[in-house]
Amino acid sequence: MGQQAELFFLFLILTPFGLLVLIMMARLVFWAMQNRAEPVRIRPPEELLVETLRERTLGERQARLDQKASQLALDQLELLHHDILDAIPVAVSVLGEDGSVYYANPLFRHMLGIDAIVGQHLASVSDRLNGQWLEMLALGQSVKFPVSFESGNKTLYLQLTLTNLQNNQFLFTIQDRTRAQILDQRLRLKNELELMGEMAGGITHEVKNALAVIQGRVQMLKYGAVEENSAKIQDEINHLTDFVNAFRRSSSGESHSMEQFTLAGWFERLRQYWEGHPDGVWVGLPDGNTLEGGLLGDDTLLSTVVNNLILNGLEAVRGAEELPDEAPWVWVEVIEDDEVVQVMVRDRGPGIVPEMRKKLFVPFVTSKERGTGLGLFHSRKIMLEHQGRLELREGMPTTFACVFPKELF
Repeated sequence: MGQQAELFFLFLILTPFGLLVLIMMARLVFWAMQNRAEPVRIRPPEELLVETLRERTLGERQARLDQKASQLALDQLELLHHDILDAIPVAVSVLGEDGSVYYANPLFRHMLGIDAIVGQHLASVSDRLNGQWLEMLALGQSVKFPVSFESGNKTLYLQLTLTNLQNNQFLFTIQDRTRAQILDQRLRLKNELELMGEMAGGITHEVKNALAVIQGRVQMLKYGAVEENSAKIQDEINHLTDFVNAFRRSSSGESHSMEQFTLAGWFERLRQYWEGHPDGVWVGLPDGNTLEGGLLGDDTLLSTVVNNLILNGLEAVRGAEELPDEAPWVWVEVIEDDEVVQVMVRDRGPGIVPEMRKKLFVPFVTSKERGTGLGLFHSRKIMLEHQGRLELREGMPTTFACVFPKELF
């Protein structure tokens, strides 16, 4: 009985494995029956070699077609570039680092008066032009203008440009700027003639008025009042003398010293000057003890600038319809920052009309009855000689600013 139980237990264990083996054998028989319908064919080596050669030939043919299409596209692109370069109104050439000409458009060849230039050295065509491009190459210049060239019986003014290309090649261009240069010269001449006309008109006006007064006073001497008429004649002579001196200063290079001086010392000297002036009571100056910076230049000439601006301010206040009740009429402020020193001269006058603002620094242009029109012109000239500038600020009160760059100090 015990032996039967053991056999039964063994049967239960081995039955699943037996079923699995039967299934695998059935699938193997089924796969063998399927493959028997389609026998495996082994291709001969000759057939494989022919097919491989055919595929390689087709690939090489396609590669040649692609290469030919690419070359055709490059040729068309190069033709397009040449068409563009041939059409632009600039002489264009491509040079090698030894000066050999690889390309030159028609305008370049026309400028040099030669039909065939490609393959030649630039020096064999134009020594002057070769020297210019070598100089630009050595100095690293990209633009050079104007460069004058003699062509026949006229002078050409050219602008040269040099651009570094790949493969040690350079794009060298020439642009004819003769017409622009001539127009620029004519414009400068026109401006100079206009300025000379304004100067001549101002001189004529001043001299004519003074001579008319002198002539009238000389006629009146016949009828007495010698002392009064002589004084008026002397006033006109003094006025003409001042006018001539102002004109001389503005038209000649006046020498000046460039020395370091402190703002405190400079304004102390200005204060002493105005304390002894009849109009000093109307002038406000900053306390020198509050100023710490300094300037580089001629303090005498710079004092002339500030004093001239103060006098202009006093005259502007006196020309107002109603005088201010409070003093000062004109005052000076000093503003310092990291970049500049500004000396501001302000006044309580009625301001400057827009028409005069445009001509403030033009010589002989003035709104004063007895002015020369050279004060502001001469003051700005002094400021420019000191690397500074003289400006009229917008708004009220009327403010002139003397601006000095601090890096000079």
